[in-house]
Amino acid sequence: MQGGVFSDEDAQAFLAKPYAEDALALRRWDDQAKDAQRITPDLAHYMDIVTRVAH
Repeated sequence: MQGGVFSDEDAQAFLAKPYAEDALALRRWDDQAKDAQRITPDLAHYMDIVTRVAH
């Protein structure tokens, strides 16, 4: 939900919702992904993660 800065009341209402912290984390990751100077790891990096969490 975009549209500017929340008022204190709106911020508290948002934070009271289920998964609000997850939504904030997702927003931070999305903002970080917009850094054109950031290097994306290769596929092997992600496959290592997949292997670790799949077991």
